[in-house]
Amino acid sequence: MSEIGVDYIDIERSSDGVNWSVVKTYDHDDYSSLLDYNSVSHSGYVTYTNRQSGYQYRAYVDFYAKNSSGTASYGAYAYF
Repeated sequence: MSEIGVDYIDIERSSDGVNWSVVKTYDHDDYSSLLDYNSVSHSGYVTYTNRQSGYQYRAYVDFYAKNSSGTASYGAYAYF
């Protein structure tokens, strides 16, 4: 792949588990460790340390890959 990894991560929080709001975004432009170049796999991480009691948190992760045939992305939620 010419690019592989994560395009962005949105950290979301909710007080009721129904209504979610974005409290932090990690974008590959600002966090270069999210993407790798000219590789077939990649791993990386970010650390969110601003959790507050009384809220539920989740991360929306947009996985991304690009090669000469085009691009592909897939989003998934992870609750923490």
